[in-house]
Amino acid sequence: MAITVLYVLGHAVQRTEDGFIVSDEQEIIPTTSFRRSFREISLDVDELACGLTESSKKYAKLEPNLLRAKSQGRMVYAVPLIIFMDDVYGNISKQWNKHHTIYMKAAESGILTWDCKDDEEVMLIPYGLFLGGNNPMHAEECSHAGLHCNYFCRTCKVGGTKEYKESDEGYNSIFVPGQLRTPAGTAAEIWAQFITALNSGASKKIKKSVSSTGKKLHKWVAGVQPKHDSKVKAI
Repeated sequence: MAITVLYVLGHAVQRTEDGFIVSDEQEIIPTTSFRRSFREISLDVDELACGLTESSKKYAKLEPNLLRAKSQGRMVYAVPLIIFMDDVYGNISKQWNKHHTIYMKAAESGILTWDCKDDEEVMLIPYGLFLGGNNPMHAEECSHAGLHCNYFCRTCKVGGTKEYKESDEGYNSIFVPGQLRTPAGTAAEIWAQFITALNSGASKKIKKSVSSTGKKLHKWVAGVQPKHDSKVKAI
């Protein structure tokens, strides 16, 4: 059986009279370069008694790795997931509303399974690598109004009014990245639109807000009500 060479991503640690200094830069090294495991080091109470220096205390939460206790000596693999999501417009009928379907399983504690290649039990830690989807779906996930609004980019604030984009300055600006959008800025704008929706004249005000920001408070299509007599199954 071929020998699997394992590598680790971590921070170099140097022992000083004031305590351990943890490097801010990460590096990848083979586990064969380790003389002792953390478990072996921690058996000697005096060896770790000096603690961390003040500048390195931010790394205390990394010691020891929480997966060590969960895996109980098993090999741990991180499994990237590509998640595709789309809304089902075609299912709007007397029985079904438009809906999104995503199948996920909580994996905070890891998933134990059998590795048929190495003939051993291992632990898998799935994580979302990225969300796939078409432009309309991504726009909805980002609370964005879509490609046809004045500020058409989900990532930055490039764009402007129709008149501005047709000018020489505006046309040239389309090919230069604009100010980046932020989660906090998006949340603030959506919250403002939500508050506006509770007041009179909301339709015109929200339309103006969407036109000037590109952000949109997504809602149910008018007239579509939940079907209380439909069977719903949680998987």
